[in-house]
Amino acid sequence: YTIDVSEDAAVGSPVLDVTAKDADDGQNGQILYFLSHEARGAFTVDPDTGRIVTAAPLDREKTASYSFQVCAVDLSPASPRNTTAQVTVTILDVNDNAPFFIQDPLIINVSSRSVSTNHVVATMRAEDKDFGANGSVFYRFAVPVRGFSINSLTGGIQTTELLSSLTQSQRTLIVEAMDQGNPVQSSLGVVIIYVKEQDYQGIRFSRTTRDVSIQENAAKGT
Repeated sequence: YTIDVSEDAAVGSPVLDVTAKDADDGQNGQILYFLSHEARGAFTVDPDTGRIVTAAPLDREKTASYSFQVCAVDLSPASPRNTTAQVTVTILDVNDNAPFFIQDPLIINVSSRSVSTNHVVATMRAEDKDFGANGSVFYRFAVPVRGFSINSLTGGIQTTELLSSLTQSQRTLIVEAMDQGNPVQSSLGVVIIYVKEQDYQGIRFSRTTRDVSIQENAAKGT
């Protein structure tokens, strides 16, 4: 038997009806059902009818599938006989997890004169435990900000103009990570960029100290 069950199935939800037959009469033909230990308490079977139902909340992110045996044994008091069938249950994903940022807040220090336009200054990464589109993450700024753009696929933040043209020495960027599930799950993260003015180099001599000797009767202009 192979069956799919959604991970948001309520406890007690029907999963599968199994039926075994015994041609004997009386107790020799009465059948009792039970599951092997591989069901791990997630499922239970009605011992009389063979109906398998969920017995605990399911979480695909922890266990994506179950494989166990359903056993049927007759009630013969002298020599009971039994048979087994394999059951495989695949847990279907629902979008029950929001993306989460690997590092939040992300703090970056950059020099205003050493960073050119279209230079990636930071990468904001998020992960999502869900599967497929439910776990596929896209990025955007929650609030548009001058001087920066974000790659929707990678989370890379790059400059759109020279940092030296920005008047603020600190920029706070709010990044939103969204999955592609239905409904969409999202979360916010913070990037703080400190823009430091490049140290003033000024005018400098190539050597700060130099020893020379000169005759005391040297002519003017020597």
